[in-house]
Amino acid sequence: MDEKLLQDLEDRITTLEEKVLPTDGDNEKVMKVLLSANEAVTTFAAKRERFNQIFKRVPAISEYLSPGFIEAVSMDSACETEMVLASEDNIRVMAKQLEEIEKLSKALDSDKLKDLSGFQGKLAKLQEIQQQQLGDVSTLSQDLTTLLSTYNELVNYLSESFVKWDWTLTQLEEKQNEDG
Repeated sequence: MDEKLLQDLEDRITTLEEKVLPTDGDNEKVMKVLLSANEAVTTFAAKRERFNQIFKRVPAISEYLSPGFIEAVSMDSACETEMVLASEDNIRVMAKQLEEIEKLSKALDSDKLKDLSGFQGKLAKLQEIQQQQLGDVSTLSQDLTTLLSTYNELVNYLSESFVKWDWTLTQLEEKQNEDG
């Protein structure tokens, strides 16, 4: 009996292949269609699994969205008071900083700052003067370096001369003491 079932199944597959497959033996187009159908079914199966996972989480999500959940999770007034008292120092520091910002923001709103475009010409002149002064300072620095170098050479020359004169005088004094 198993052989008869197997034979019937093979006959049905052969009939199906004759109807579906082209007669020229080019099975490539049919295989591409079957492959794309297989991919679509596999993709759907994977998405179905994701949807099943999401639907399993619906009761938990419903619990989070219920109005009673916020009341159950929210802190009581004693706990809120303790939190505020624990962060009292930080709150005071932030309050002082906000007061300082408010004071400083008033200075930013002054009319003098709003008319800054009038100072652009003066600022350009000051920048030009500063550039000129930087050039002058650079020249002065070079001149000072040259002057100090010359001074050091002169001091070294004088020191060498004094040493020679001292040696010469010492030699003369020794000669005079020997003669004397």
